[in-house]
Amino acid sequence: MTPTEMEVVLENIDRRLTGLDRRAARVETRMAGMDERLGHVETRVAGMDERLGHVETRLGHVETRLERVEILVTGMDERLINVDLRTTRIEQILPTLATRKDLDALRGEMHHLVAEARDETRHLHDEARRETRVLYEDLRGDIRMLADFIVSRGGGATPIQ
Repeated sequence: MTPTEMEVVLENIDRRLTGLDRRAARVETRMAGMDERLGHVETRVAGMDERLGHVETRLGHVETRLERVEILVTGMDERLINVDLRTTRIEQILPTLATRKDLDALRGEMHHLVAEARDETRHLHDEARRETRVLYEDLRGDIRMLADFIVSRGGGATPIQ
């Protein structure tokens, strides 16, 4: 090969190396951009990991609350069963209880009985008053006779008028 041909080959190699250097610089620039983007992605992933931790914590709280709700529901089921039992007992007792109509009839009957008792009490009171007056008059007569007897025997007292 001649020196001129060699120079041409060398120039071609130089041009190719320059082109490769430019390409390498572009690749390095792109790599730097990718590294920067990778840093952003890693930051986002770290944020997502943190958020995932919060979500897992909240999920734990939700599961705890769910367990409490299940306990409450179980308690409510037991209470409903008790209410059903009480309702059944009440339904068995209800037919034996008096109705308003029954109570109104009983009230009328009670008023009638109270009125009869008052009348009888008044009658007995009047009768007792008459009997007391008779006994009073008898006693007064006996006292008058006794006083007359004492006066007649010389007791010095005056008779009762």
